Amino acid sequence: MTTLAVLAGGGFAGAVILLVVAIRGTQPRPAHPASTWTVLRARVGRWRAGTVVTAVATGLLVLAVTGWPVAALGAAVAVVAVPPLWRQDEAQRVIARLEGLAEWTRRLVDILKSGAGGLEQAVAMSVRTAPAAIDTEVATLAARARVRGLEPALRMFADDLGDEASDRVAASLILRARAGGKGLVEVLENLADTLREDVAARQQVEADRAKPRTTTRAIMVFTLIVIAGLFAFARTYLAPFGTAAGQVALAVIGVVVATSFIWMRSLARPQTGHRFLRDGDRR
Repeated sequence: MTTLAVLAGGGFAGAVILLVVAIRGTQPRPAHPASTWTVLRARVGRWRAGTVVTAVATGLLVLAVTGWPVAALGAAVAVVAVPPLWRQDEAQRVIARLEGLAEWTRRLVDILKSGAGGLEQAVAMSVRTAPAAIDTEVATLAARARVRGLEPALRMFADDLGDEASDRVAASLILRARAGGKGLVEVLENLADTLREDVAARQQVEADRAKPRTTTRAIMVFTLIVIAGLFAFARTYLAPFGTAAGQVALAVIGVVVATSFIWMRSLARPQTGHRFLRDGDRR
């Protein structure tokens, strides 16, 4: 019972910490790739208080039904951690931004071909027709170019998008801003074509990933149904988990299952390529 009390106290303390963090919030996630801990803190900061309250309530309900602190803690964590595994927002957002970058590059080419002015003027004019996926970043680019100069603004623009593709576009514009000369239109046209091919490839990859995601969801639902059925019709079969040793075994099982889902999530996370324009370069 001492072990159960320690586990229950740890689970309650963890729930309280999550609730406090969710209410207070944390710093927003930086646009460029960050450490796992930084990303985790940013995601915790975006949790709504209602989600954490729901998680705590679910944990208490499971504790009341089963009397297992480890199961209660696992249920509370699942309420917060499982929904992101079901969503595909991140991959679709990356693809939309990449498609927007390709479209903006093509529109920038049209402006330069029209002879409306220099590169900085073309960037400023592109704000009005910027794709919705990156309109904020393009507007910020134009504003920074007026205040700080074009090259620093382009480097920060690449950081805002945080993708290797944005580095390629920004680097091409930086080279033109530094050295001048002809050939920028052809380079941007080729980049726009390459970006569209990249978008098509990523869309195909996401389509191929749809079936494994569906399978993962089916496994999760089936597991929950089996557990609920055991509690309803074969409670004595689960009786060993009510002991201290059983709780330790349940904790190990939970860690293994959680690790496998986290691993699958990491495999499905969209890749942004190796960036070569960094904050350190600007400094």
